[in-house]
Amino acid sequence: MFVPSLGLSTRVFLQEHEDEFIMNAFEDPNGKRKIIIQPKTNVVPGMEVTEEENESRSWKSLDIRVFAKLEVSCSCKMQPPIDVRVKVVGPWSE
Repeated sequence: MFVPSLGLSTRVFLQEHEDEFIMNAFEDPNGKRKIIIQPKTNVVPGMEVTEEENESRSWKSLDIRVFAKLEVSCSCKMQPPIDVRVKVVGPWSE
């Protein structure tokens, strides 16, 4: 995953998201790999929105492919070495 605002290129591990999402990884009939994730609840950790925004930004399923835009949250350890962790929050909203 590439986070342009931080100039950060990192991997996101699906095992770290098992509590928040149901995930299915497969290859489509054209041979392209993709991942479909679905939230287990309406509230995804890292997504800070009001109750009104939550209604308008709720989503049922997210199709992840190469170069897909996603909303993520980033956090880092308080002590060196600095290690940034990236978690998927949901679909990109403009």
